[in-house]
Parts: sequence; structure tokens; C-alpha cells
Amino acid sequence: MNKKDIVDTLSRKNGMTKKAIETIINGALDLIGEELSQKKDVSLVGFGVFKAKKRTERSGRNPNSGDVLIIPETYTPKFYPGKNLTEKVKGRD
Repeated sequence: MNKKDIVDTLSRKNGMTKKAIETIINGALDLIGEELSQKKDVSLVGFGVFKAKKRTERSGRNPNSGDVLIIPETYTPKFYPGKNLTEKVKGRD
């Protein structure tokens, strides 16, 4: 399922226009991205938590030359599923 499928399904189920649903979804995704860029967690109770996880500086190797490189510290988005989502996926809802 992709974003278009989600918009179509929610539009049918809620009687809202596709444009309104798409605006809401885009707004929510933008807000989650903004919060993560500020290193803040976004918690959706029962669904899960989005976090900006710190990756420490580490050494790596250039596969072409074999040279050792220092990979700088960075942040990466992580998602930790909530209990309700986990149970639903396991078929125990």
C-alpha cells in the first residue's frame, strides 16, 4: 500500500475529499520530519515512536582503495513499533 492507496481508502471510509485527506497526511508527515530534525521524539500511542537516533563516529573502509575512512557522527531516523501495532501484525488484535 502506498500513500495514494491510503488517501483513496481514507476518503472512501470517512467521506472526506481526497485533497483534504492528502493535505492532512502531508502535514502530519512534514511535522514528524520537522520534529525529528530537531532531535525530538514523536510518539503515537499504540502505534509507535519515531526517534532521531545518534550514530557515533566510526571508522570504515573504502571498498575500492581499501583506505580507512572516518565516518562522522550523524543522526538517523528510527521507528519503534508500539504494542498495539505489534499485536496487530502478529494477528492477535
